[in-house]
Amino acid sequence: RVSFSPSLQPLFASWPDFASVLQPIFSPFIEDLVALLPSTKLVDSTDYDVVPEYLSTVYPTTNMTAMQFNLHAQFEDSFVFNVLSNIAATSKFASMQIEEGMGIANFSASVNTGLTLFLDTPPNTPNNTLALLSGLESNQSTSTPLPENAHVTLSVIGQMRFTNMTSRFVVTERTATATADEPFDNFMRRLVSLFPDPVQSCLFITEHTSQITLLLKKLLDPSDLTVSETQLTLSAKPFQSSPTSWFVPSSIEIKDSSLSFMSNQTHTGDRWVPMVTTPKLSLDGSLAIRALGASGNVAVLDLAANNISGSASVSINVSLSSKSHLSLTSFLSSIRNTNLLRSNLQLVAEFNGQLTVGGLTAAVDTLEFLEEDSALVLNASMGGVVDATHSLNALIDSTQYDVSFNGGIDFIDQMTAFIDTMSNATLCDIANSLLSQVSTVAEDESSTTRLPFVTSSFATVLTEKLEPGAQKLVDSVCGNTTKTNTLRTFCEVATNVFDLPNICDLLTIEEGKLSVSVQVLHELSFVDSFVFDTNAIFPTV
Repeated sequence: RVSFSPSLQPLFASWPDFASVLQPIFSPFIEDLVALLPSTKLVDSTDYDVVPEYLSTVYPTTNMTAMQFNLHAQFEDSFVFNVLSNIAATSKFASMQIEEGMGIANFSASVNTGLTLFLDTPPNTPNNTLALLSGLESNQSTSTPLPENAHVTLSVIGQMRFTNMTSRFVVTERTATATADEPFDNFMRRLVSLFPDPVQSCLFITEHTSQITLLLKKLLDPSDLTVSETQLTLSAKPFQSSPTSWFVPSSIEIKDSSLSFMSNQTHTGDRWVPMVTTPKLSLDGSLAIRALGASGNVAVLDLAANNISGSASVSINVSLSSKSHLSLTSFLSSIRNTNLLRSNLQLVAEFNGQLTVGGLTAAVDTLEFLEEDSALVLNASMGGVVDATHSLNALIDSTQYDVSFNGGIDFIDQMTAFIDTMSNATLCDIANSLLSQVSTVAEDESSTTRLPFVTSSFATVLTEKLEPGAQKLVDSVCGNTTKTNTLRTFCEVATNVFDLPNICDLLTIEEGKLSVSVQVLHELSFVDSFVFDTNAIFPTV
């Protein structure tokens, strides 16, 4: 017996009507809607795990009827967007902060997949088994006595399948009426015994104590907290009735039941299995940007720019990781679950981006080799696979950055050598070098020699004025590197330390080497004793 719900009505009566239903959904992405119409074919299901091995003698596994749907959709679009000021392009040795600009993006996406619907299969349930659960409460058990004349009607629908690949439907229904105080489990077993073979032999009853059953019942009715942990399960599974035949149940139903804890319920196994075959999603995109300003740095050198252009391309392809097919249930679960996505699907991604920064000026001082066509080029590239053994984070972390230069040979050579020189140098090193030079000069014999007509030496100027300032500069720069990562901030700190404007007046890069001349001019006045030492003025030869 088959029941139909009047509330479920098909939207189409034929496959051409089906194409008309799809028209407003997929148009204009699909040019040929007729290609969407399914075709019925005989398909070898051996590799699809549609039929378990023990039933392969009564199902035509090598020539199974299947409906195949093929989907190919193409989508293209482009749009203009604003380049926000907080977009930055960064490499190991260079970083540029782009001011507001405009960009245009173009992308195309395509979906190619197939759906194979195998028909007339064993029930699409775990182990091809159907099950109905009791709902005993906490004060009841499987041996609870039943009231006299309590009744339950059980209906079983299935197929007798034969090794000659023929089959016939079997619909069987039986009703049992309880005797006075008959235990519930005995009553259900007696109900099963009323069925003829092979239907009777496919039915079995189990009693179990299961937290899973308890949880399931509470999920179905969260307000019901009186469910017993001990329940009865009525199951049906395929049964071999003879060497040449199997009875395969497809539906069991409790109906017209007077028992509240074994109420009307149905478990029907779908006799069809949908498989997603060779799914592939492709996404290709490109973008181009233009901006009128940017600021940043190459190593410790501050730069500003007024001509910025950039481009990028991305390619993403998603397909099955190993098999050529996947059940529809597993495919949909993979889309929603990251772990399953990586297990069942494989994502191959590739990204290449380039930002060209031209119209350069040095923020601290003008470099002689900077010309009108000088430009900084930042490159980023990434490519790899995301699957069961490779994570998305690992793919992102594999991004490679590098910096190159366009322009005159002198500019390219100087900046390339500068990056090589500064690859391991820091501003803390420069500050320590300054302190070391001041200390070395102060300790030199020529500096410690008394000045004419006084008791002090030139070292007094160094130790009282320059050396403390240099030490303070080292403490500020080396102890606060996040705020002094470029020459501009270095010079700002030095200006504050020595309380002198324009302290970094001279900056040069020659043969890839950075030279910073710190000019500290102080007017000194101090009280000292007058000494007239003729030996100091006219040394004895």
